[in-house]
Amino acid sequence: MTTPLRVPSTYTGRLRKAVEKLGLAEPIFIPRVNNNWAAQGMCFPNAQQAVAFEGGQVLMGWALRMWPRCFLEAEQHAVWQQPSGDIVDVTPHPYDATTVFSCDTQADFSENGLANRINRYVNIAEGKLRAKVDQLLSASAEKMEYELAHKSLVDGALHFSDDESERQRLLNKMSALAMALPKKRWS
Repeated sequence: MTTPLRVPSTYTGRLRKAVEKLGLAEPIFIPRVNNNWAAQGMCFPNAQQAVAFEGGQVLMGWALRMWPRCFLEAEQHAVWQQPSGDIVDVTPHPYDATTVFSCDTQADFSENGLANRINRYVNIAEGKLRAKVDQLLSASAEKMEYELAHKSLVDGALHFSDDESERQRLLNKMSALAMALPKKRWS
């Protein structure tokens, strides 16, 4: 299922209010750089590898995306601060050329490079849509908590230590709730 999650283009209005509600630092807009060695979804090991190659440091925090008129998502993320001080995202993403990043020195990753926290959300929907978005966010949090308890890295690849059926049930629940949102919200 392709979702309408988008990287915000400016830091105004609903994004500003949602960031304040989460208590995050003001975000910065940083470029994603193409490379042939980084793995999608492995931001912390990717940023560590960039430091090993070129120096600099890993910055930890949150990547921000929005489902227009529905919610803000803050996903635990790591980026690379180059020795020059410039900040870039070395982790590939299939859709976004920019990352909206909020630094958080309290964000941490496990020793094998996996996120230790689930994504954070702020419902920005109005009217009757608000209750539907609440249901979707609750189902999403339930799925991520389950995955956090069952994920590990095996030979550098993400692995889940379950029989897949519970994760699939949670994903199906989340997908059904997302599909119930009005289609006009998807564009």
